[in-house]
Amino acid sequence: MVLNKVDKKEARPDEVLSQVFDLMVALGATEEQLDFPYLYAVGREGRAWREAPREDLSELFQAILEHVPPPRWEEGPFQLLVANLDHSPYLAGWPSARSSGDGCARGRRWSSSRRRAGWRPGWPPSTPTRAWSR
Repeated sequence: MVLNKVDKKEARPDEVLSQVFDLMVALGATEEQLDFPYLYAVGREGRAWREAPREDLSELFQAILEHVPPPRWEEGPFQLLVANLDHSPYLAGWPSARSSGDGCARGRRWSSSRRRAGWRPGWPPSTPTRAWSR
């Protein structure tokens, strides 16, 4: 958990940490869940720390690597589950999606299926499209 904005004069990070702990107890958290890591941060300045204030986010990144499991990957053909479709006048359709399978490399060709529920003309494109990244 990141306790942000600890530089504000109204900040009360220890009280907030105690309230979060009490909430997790009330929700029936296990002992392992109650032993959650926490960091203090000043997001605007790009600083986060566990005990002594630091001038970078290295401790936050280290905590992520230690406590967040890597994604599970399934072998098989490339699949893309679109969770949300957005639209931009500059980029047209903009899907938010999760992929699985062999992966989608930049420049790799893929195509979409019109048989899925929710399909509308023009999106997703019915012709093969090149994968890209920002």
